[in-house]
Amino acid sequence: MNRIEKAFEQGEKAFIPFITCGDPNLTTTEKIIKAAAENGADIIELGIPFSDPTAEGIVIQSANIRALKSGVTTDKIFDMVRRVRQEVKIPLVFMTYANVIFAYGQDKFFAACQEAGIDGLILPDLPYEERGEFSDTAKKYGVSLISMIAPTSEKRIAEIASEAEGFLYIVSSLGVTGVRSEIKTDLNSVMDIVRGYAKIPCAIGFGISNTEQASKMAAIADGVIVGSAIVKLIEKHGEDAPKFVGEYVKAMKEAAMKSVGAGEKRMGILGPAGTHSEAAAEYFCKAIKETPIFTRYDEIHEALAAVKDGRMDLAFVPVENSIEGSINITLDILAASDDLKVTRELVWPVRNFLMAKCDIKDVKYIYSHPQPISQCFGYLSKHFPYAETVKVASTAKAAQIAANGKDKGIAAICTLNGGKLNSLNVLAENIEDNPNNCTRFFEIKRAKDAKTLPNVSKTLIICQIDGRKPGSLCDVLTEFKNSNVNMTRIESRPARTELGAYIFFFELETSPDDSNLESALAAVKSKTVWLRNLGAFPVIDATL
Repeated sequence: MNRIEKAFEQGEKAFIPFITCGDPNLTTTEKIIKAAAENGADIIELGIPFSDPTAEGIVIQSANIRALKSGVTTDKIFDMVRRVRQEVKIPLVFMTYANVIFAYGQDKFFAACQEAGIDGLILPDLPYEERGEFSDTAKKYGVSLISMIAPTSEKRIAEIASEAEGFLYIVSSLGVTGVRSEIKTDLNSVMDIVRGYAKIPCAIGFGISNTEQASKMAAIADGVIVGSAIVKLIEKHGEDAPKFVGEYVKAMKEAAMKSVGAGEKRMGILGPAGTHSEAAAEYFCKAIKETPIFTRYDEIHEALAAVKDGRMDLAFVPVENSIEGSINITLDILAASDDLKVTRELVWPVRNFLMAKCDIKDVKYIYSHPQPISQCFGYLSKHFPYAETVKVASTAKAAQIAANGKDKGIAAICTLNGGKLNSLNVLAENIEDNPNNCTRFFEIKRAKDAKTLPNVSKTLIICQIDGRKPGSLCDVLTEFKNSNVNMTRIESRPARTELGAYIFFFELETSPDDSNLESALAAVKSKTVWLRNLGAFPVIDATL
């Protein structure tokens, strides 16, 4: 894990101050960096002065001029960073312009970044389409090339977010940097799209200056970036600025952390935006009347790992599809962990839509995840016998491809929301062959945070049975029968200890204070190698 990743771990909100190097001089800059780090800064953005900083407002433009007049050079800044690195361990990120790097020499610049301990680079004048000019060299020297997303990025958001590294810099407002009394951009909508594709944390900058703004921005992002307000403090107090910057950083960090209100939860789900998992998660949250913050993961194991280490409060992951069968990775992780428990289940009806920008008569290619293609095989064979089906990583990815494939006759099997996010039109709805196709999802929490909820109807237990003893499984099943406990599901998985060793998952009907179940589990435990109770939980059935 690199320093930038560590800055965002454990679900904390990061505060990222910006400082213009050499304003009023490099000795003071060095003291300001240390003061910011000591008072809670998680990452520090260091501006290398440039004569024509096109993204900056008058405050930071003036700081650039003052720094250049004081005799600051890129070499002197590297020397200062080397000294600071002896004491400051948090990530340091340069912000400058492409001409500075070209003038210095690209390979020389990135090599110096690596040697001095610079973790990332922000180039506001570098369009996403031209990042290849620097990306290979940055990667060679282990420097994250940090991408920016502005309110005008629109259709480019998915592309930028999916390939970003370090952290994503979300620009809060149109125009240049500077203190703003009010941020009017609909950042919730921007962040909804970004979260669907980004695999890394997101921090919001431009215009943030006070604690109220910091708290609001941190509530929807992973971090807050402040520049002009800090530069104004430095302009006002000069060489005495370290003390005042330290106090400001402390207050802003506290405000950012207050955005995580009491009872506010973080839920890990499968992404990107527009998948069946997201649709099910949204329904589930409405049903339980909670509004957790979604973090989307590419893989189930990533979401569950985030719950185990505390980055997420809970995960919402699939466990079984009525047609395709069990989701083995979910079962395997539950079996291997003493730290996780199931707290709720959702039964979700799978509804597939055929969506595109082209007309239905022009469809030549149909993209989707392998499961929906399989689930809609009969429909596709009947209505599109000559169309080519193409398997991709997710229904959301299929929708993205269809959005750019009007002239090629590309359609996608996806969710309704996934199609709408990509401005697709509905060609056909509910095209699944089996109208009873459902997926079961588990809400999973850390065992220490899992409380038994009202109206429980199921209990999940896992045990290992001695397969060398004849009738071992029969003995267990007999105990359930004798205690009048109904088993609704049984699943076996390899124990992963030796060939032929298996563990068993039992789902059992239950009710609050079920004494029959308690006696059955006590008897079963005596007949197994080990037994683990993964929780009693209520079931929400969205098919009813």
